[in-house]
Amino acid sequence: MVELGATLYGIDAVSLRQAVVPDTLQGRVNATMRVISWGIGPLGALAGGVLGETIGLRPTVLIAGVGTIFSFLWLALSPVRRLRTAPVACLE
Repeated sequence: MVELGATLYGIDAVSLRQAVVPDTLQGRVNATMRVISWGIGPLGALAGGVLGETIGLRPTVLIAGVGTIFSFLWLALSPVRRLRTAPVACLE
């Protein structure tokens, strides 16, 4: 089920990005998003390892679980949720 959600999110995110970003900046924006999304994984693994060593495994897993449960909030509280169509000014 997680894979389905990730696939749907990816389709929606890239479609919105392509509609909003001018054609001349598509490559730069795509590269930036890839660096951010692929670069955050190793940082999270490092943070998890440091937390596991300092506060123990159970509290670290609890923090990860709580973070996972509330990870949807950044999108739910953003203006993206209210978009029904792509902004007209950016479609030119």
